[in-house]
Amino acid sequence: MAGFKIEVEDVHYFQEESTKAIALLFDKLGYVVEYMDFQTALANKLVYSLQDHTRLPLHRLNARQMVNIVDVADLRDPGSFEDILMADSILPSGVAGVLNEETVKNGGEIWRVHAYDKDPFPSIPHAHNLRTGYKLHLGNGTLYTATNKSLGSSISKKDLETIRAKIRKITLPPLDYGAN
Repeated sequence: MAGFKIEVEDVHYFQEESTKAIALLFDKLGYVVEYMDFQTALANKLVYSLQDHTRLPLHRLNARQMVNIVDVADLRDPGSFEDILMADSILPSGVAGVLNEETVKNGGEIWRVHAYDKDPFPSIPHAHNLRTGYKLHLGNGTLYTATNKSLGSSISKKDLETIRAKIRKITLPPLDYGAN
């Protein structure tokens, strides 16, 4: 598909069929699958990176074909994670942001906690910063990259306790702030 060109009709067809596929998945799963989660799962199955999602319309897949391609295990049950919105950033000064993004200072950040994460590191459960991709050990506050490398830094005990207090549905690891 090198040098691909996507026509407007392809995009409209993809959007219509994706909407139908999400409705079929709702009937099958009993919960609404977010459009971006569906698109990501489909792109992953077709071996595209996040940057290549734009190629999906080229396949001209109908809703049933899309549902058959997507692995239900790749779709998130909205009850299996919590989002935590912090009013201000809790990342310590000196911890760099992701290098392939622009840094825009806009107050808060969002951390996502999965009840059942495929990767148990650094704690079960742990939190993901949706902007930076960092992982947070929910027992001791240590920060890691998405590839499990320590950033050599931790959030403050106060900030860790604030995050933990906002998580109500998921069992957390014991608080052991001095262990990092």
